[in-house]
Amino acid sequence: MTPTILIVDDDNDTRAMYAEIFRKQGFRVHTAMDGLEGVELATTHAPDVIFTGIVMPRMDGFRMMEALAQEAQTRDIPVAINSHMGRSADRARAEQLGAKDFIVREMTPPSEVVDRIRSLVTRDETFVLEPDLYARDAEALAQKFATESGLLQCPNGQKMTMRITITDSAARSGTVQFLCE
Repeated sequence: MTPTILIVDDDNDTRAMYAEIFRKQGFRVHTAMDGLEGVELATTHAPDVIFTGIVMPRMDGFRMMEALAQEAQTRDIPVAINSHMGRSADRARAEQLGAKDFIVREMTPPSEVVDRIRSLVTRDETFVLEPDLYARDAEALAQKFATESGLLQCPNGQKMTMRITITDSAARSGTVQFLCE
């Protein structure tokens, strides 16, 4: 899946720089010059994540977040703030409005910005891997997962499958289950 980002910033250079960075990293990119245009594009294009500045004409980033929260189709889009100043009052306001990240531009290299944004668009999901596992594979997996090997043996030579459930992709956590037929 190609993630879609909406970059909202009134500074042409900032907007263009991040648009280029995210395109090179495989994102589909939409840009807006202020919060008003950002709300319109978020409603039209349903991006996976919004990366926005704070101070902008017509509608600032915080008012845009408030507007997005009012609409069912945009309320769950994760928003990351791109702050030039990094003021604690702005950080607190962003947190209050539900921002998923607060990035201080001058303190955060672009590669880290991409990593942090990418973590916001990784969807939590459940998927199943069903490789054939034999006794020797089960033993290796048992050791790898620090589990007692007796727990990973299927009776009567039944096929074993492994189910991996991602419960929180940002925290990189989940569960692994070994199942017998």
